[in-house]
Amino acid sequence: MKRIVLIHYGELGLKGRNRGDFERKLIKNIAEKLKIPSHKFILYDKRIILPLVCQRIEEKRWVEELLTVSGIAWFALAWQVDPDLVEIEKITKKLALKILAKKTFAVRVKRANKNFSLSSIELEKKIGQQIVDQTGNHVNLKSPDITLFIEITDKAAYLFFEKVRGLGGLPTGTSGKILALLSGGIDSPVAAWLLAKRGAQTDLVHFSAFPPGKIKETKITRLYQILKNQLAKTQLYIIPYVYFQLEVLKLPDKFRRYEVLLFRRFMLKTAAALAKNTKAQALATGDNLGQVASQTLENLIVTDKEQEMSIFRPLIGFDKSEIINLAKKIGTYETSIEGYKDCCSLLHKQPVTAGKWETIEEAEGQLDMAGLIKNSLKDVLVIK
Repeated sequence: MKRIVLIHYGELGLKGRNRGDFERKLIKNIAEKLKIPSHKFILYDKRIILPLVCQRIEEKRWVEELLTVSGIAWFALAWQVDPDLVEIEKITKKLALKILAKKTFAVRVKRANKNFSLSSIELEKKIGQQIVDQTGNHVNLKSPDITLFIEITDKAAYLFFEKVRGLGGLPTGTSGKILALLSGGIDSPVAAWLLAKRGAQTDLVHFSAFPPGKIKETKITRLYQILKNQLAKTQLYIIPYVYFQLEVLKLPDKFRRYEVLLFRRFMLKTAAALAKNTKAQALATGDNLGQVASQTLENLIVTDKEQEMSIFRPLIGFDKSEIINLAKKIGTYETSIEGYKDCCSLLHKQPVTAGKWETIEEAEGQLDMAGLIKNSLKDVLVIK
């Protein structure tokens, strides 16, 4: 009998010839998260097996860490025995002591090994009767107090009491690299997390009105630290706002209501230049259709016009309550709602809600956009 972690992945099991690449990446990500060598993992029949030889306190840490690894459908702390009826009955006798403390139980069998001597239903009945005889507990198939799960493969049988739901999605690093804009609000951290969950290696960029020495004291750094535990190998880039601020002051008053749109276009152009330097393939934002003036359909269209890089908006159709629930799930919500003086708070308080492209073109024609981007990137701060 061995104590193991049994890990099941989800949709990557539907992959074709490249499934092995996804499996190896998932194992590598888990190994890095748990700080153990990849060679200790066993991959068999769409299952990842990891011998569990740690103390209970380390076992708890492993569970917490696995909950942050995308690509895992569910996992369980299990007992492994030979795929033999006698061996299964022996380990069940020991595990029945855990069931004794409960009132009702159920047995659920998944039999991948079709050559096993009993069918799934037959084994459920046999093991169930064994537990009843040993403990006196009652079977309840609809709402049991505890469930004994048994999986039988050609090479082993696995027994466990709880399936821990993972993040799902795809292993981080299998869907390219993205640079996500981080504002400090509720939405942008969730957007970055969703893309990482879909397998994208996700770095973050924030445009800051604070001096470089002060940004590490703000909530932006704390948001990054929270996300860092969720996004594998992420980095945070801090770009100063001051160059744009000085340049936009030169514009005539007729462009004041366009300041927010001009700043958003500047952010995307600057982020695109940074993305090229860091080999990111696309940008991402936390935009949500119609949530604020800058995110009306008309303004999103002119914001994107003539941009050189694709822009992903994973939250575009979400309700705010859905975004808040996800922020709470990943642990960013409480930090996101703290007060913070972001760059947009320094711009015109009544931005245009349906910006005209002709006006954008005219205003940008009076800005040294290339110089702005060059100077801003020259002073970028990298936090790892």
